[in-house]
Amino acid sequence: MQNRFVVLEHTPGDQLGRSGDVHFDWMFESDGVLRTWATEPIVRFDQSICIVAEKLPDHRIEYLDFEGDIGRGRGAVSRRCEGSYRLLDHDNLDHNDLDHDNLDHDENVFVAELTWHDKRPPRGLAANKNRLEIRPGILRLF
Repeated sequence: MQNRFVVLEHTPGDQLGRSGDVHFDWMFESDGVLRTWATEPIVRFDQSICIVAEKLPDHRIEYLDFEGDIGRGRGAVSRRCEGSYRLLDHDNLDHNDLDHDNLDHDENVFVAELTWHDKRPPRGLAANKNRLEIRPGILRLF
């Protein structure tokens, strides 16, 4: 069984303890929860970019299929992208798996490599910040 992911456009409400800017919530199913990061909105998923991703608390699985008003002044979400992902073992990674010509070009499915920094964040990033790099057909969280 493949793990699912969803990218939700989140328009925060007045009760959310974050800035009022629209952002994307990237949610990856793992161990019964959604591992979640927030980024600035992305206009296109088919070009290479690198942006800061803020680690958020894990979210409920229900967000995989949810759109609309979150309730209690937290705003609303709408689905921008969804699909399945697989984790790659970085130590045994066959880089041919990531070759653009070998990927399924369905825009709703990405090959994802997730790496969490358990000790220290990369230089210049706060402890709850990661880099999100998107290349055509490949989604990577550092």
